[in-house]
Amino acid sequence: IIIISTSCFYLGSLSFNTVAIIMILLPWLGVSKSATTPFEPFKFNWQTLVIILGFLIFSGLTLYTIKSAQTNEALRTPWVAVPTLTFLWFSCTNFIYLLMNNLTTKRWPIHLLYFTSLSLLVLIFPIAYGFDPLIHQATEKIIALTGTLYPKPFYYVGQYSLVVFLSHLLYLSTAIINTWLVPMLASLTLPLALSLFIERINANSKILLLSATPLLFTLPIFTYTTPQALANLWAIVCLLLMAVNLVGKNIPRLLPWLLASAAILTHPLTGLPLVGLVALWWLIFIRPDIAGIRHKLVIYAMAAYTV
Repeated sequence: IIIISTSCFYLGSLSFNTVAIIMILLPWLGVSKSATTPFEPFKFNWQTLVIILGFLIFSGLTLYTIKSAQTNEALRTPWVAVPTLTFLWFSCTNFIYLLMNNLTTKRWPIHLLYFTSLSLLVLIFPIAYGFDPLIHQATEKIIALTGTLYPKPFYYVGQYSLVVFLSHLLYLSTAIINTWLVPMLASLTLPLALSLFIERINANSKILLLSATPLLFTLPIFTYTTPQALANLWAIVCLLLMAVNLVGKNIPRLLPWLLASAAILTHPLTGLPLVGLVALWWLIFIRPDIAGIRHKLVIYAMAAYTV
């Protein structure tokens, strides 16, 4: 979607009609195709129901206590505003997640845990954290209203096009989409990519993913939306998927290239090195049989230059 929307922005405009046309064409581009998975009926029992309800209640209490500390003051760190009770509720949530380990194979609990951690800054600072989000929100609002921007920038358009696309699609303001974009995407993609890698090294993915959730509180880059944060998210997911491929699981070979393209359209400082790494991965592990020393030298030179 980033690649298509950005192309439309540069070639013409990214208006509501353009988004509608993109949505019509997506099924023919193969974007909406997904692998079918067998339906697993939910096995009801009181123990599972109580544990799941407890998990949801303590997750809600964690989010509520964070939001109750909402402030418009200029603070150097959000931790001076976070209530101590937040850590108690979050610890209870993690403990109940451990109890759920053998009760369900679904991944939604770990996604909710990551979202709880990554929504810290958004809930504490309702206006924005720093001035960067305000600048990008203003630009996105102009593109959403007019479909374009003059002069057309060479940086950050990957984020702008995605925010405007989702704004038209969901009928939400660009400010709301911008505020929650990276925390939501990170909570959806990071656990999935990490679990794929952890499962390939024969480890308990749920335990390892759980052990990483407290660290998210100290990882502010994914707690608010900026082009750098979004590009870094694509880079981490791309590197994890390439690692998954190296440890023996097949992934769509085009996917790392798509993620690298999205990253370079969002922020070149992250995207350019990522393109070089993907090129090296492709040449060494995917297509080592490519004939022609000149072809290999070109790819190596491109990778070395971008890194």
